[in-house]
Amino acid sequence: MGLLLMHRVYPSTRQHTLRRIFIATLLSTTLGVGTAVLPAQAAPTVPSTDTTPTAPHTTQTVSQPSEASPTATPEASVSPAPEEAPTPTTQGRRVARSTDASEILLEPQRNTTQVRVRLGDDAAADIADTIDTVHLRATMNYRGKVTREIDKKIPLAQVQEGNYSLDFGTFGKFTASLTLEKNGNTVRALSNQTIGVTADSYNIAPVSATLPVAMFSLNLWGENSIRKSGPVIAMFERPNAYNWKALPGPEADNYGVYGLPYLSEKEIALQPGGFDEASQQFRDRIDIVADYVRDLRELDPSSTINLYVVDVFVNVVQKVIYANKIPQDRYTIRLITDGAYSYVKFPDVYNDGNPKGTHERLVREWKELKAKTYAKGRAEYLPIVPGRCRHTCGRWLILNRMHSGGSPGQNC
Repeated sequence: MGLLLMHRVYPSTRQHTLRRIFIATLLSTTLGVGTAVLPAQAAPTVPSTDTTPTAPHTTQTVSQPSEASPTATPEASVSPAPEEAPTPTTQGRRVARSTDASEILLEPQRNTTQVRVRLGDDAAADIADTIDTVHLRATMNYRGKVTREIDKKIPLAQVQEGNYSLDFGTFGKFTASLTLEKNGNTVRALSNQTIGVTADSYNIAPVSATLPVAMFSLNLWGENSIRKSGPVIAMFERPNAYNWKALPGPEADNYGVYGLPYLSEKEIALQPGGFDEASQQFRDRIDIVADYVRDLRELDPSSTINLYVVDVFVNVVQKVIYANKIPQDRYTIRLITDGAYSYVKFPDVYNDGNPKGTHERLVREWKELKAKTYAKGRAEYLPIVPGRCRHTCGRWLILNRMHSGGSPGQNC
């Protein structure tokens, strides 16, 4: 029986040097070898065991000026009223206070994409005499472009009941506007609000190639599902691997899977015709992933980022984690490889007559680069270029821990 090896060669650039440094750093730490991506090591906050996960009753009400004009209509649901939220801490669980928008409160239910809509304490007792509808518009915007939008007219009677919940569909920063209407006419408009739909932990997965996506996907279910630790935000080099309109939603003790929301629903599913074009598209979108993570951190610095990345794109670590200056106790890294690249490069890196000296030098260089990136808040190196040996029918290596004791992410 023959063995088919699929091999793709790209021009060599300084990116190969960065990978060699990173490989050496990995070898200086504790490495796990297995056949599946393991769940994040950070202690997860597990959703409710109800059919649909609910928030641990931490609400978030925010208000900031912005401009938004969404048009789409989402699905809405009525859910039991949550318990009273605990007093917010100094960790930024509440981004800002409401102003005149406090007549109608928008309260994200943490660890879900649900936003509760209810009357505030400042609402007039006779509000039902002057309005009959609350018109909610919300958008997620990236670089001046609307990527997600919500437009919903809610009968005031449902808002008054205090248990109306609207699904915003994903996690991140939304700009919301509210108008109060009577018989289809606007009575008054409330101040725009910035709504942070947040979670305790996120699994950020910019995953390239084909087999790494398959291996990653197998770990979305089962006893060790990574979805137990938080929502999964995915962006692939080859989007055709998924039906993006049928992603797993939140269920029981698993969070949902979502496409990177700074791409439109059409963009996240776009598969370029050629191999090179797909790889270029993926490289171009790494900055978008980094920007999304930055905004999640601004909404709540206490959230943990669990990054899943393939070995041929190791400088994603520099852009997404280090350039965003994420503290070492607030991130974990999982490096996935199909084996071929590591199999070829490990001996290539150390077969120089002084493997120990080479190893120590590369570890030092990686740490120096890490320190510079943290200090400057940007990654200074050539754009990501795919490595060689992209596919092979062979051994899989999953490097599941990138630290030698201590907090997640230490030493890498």
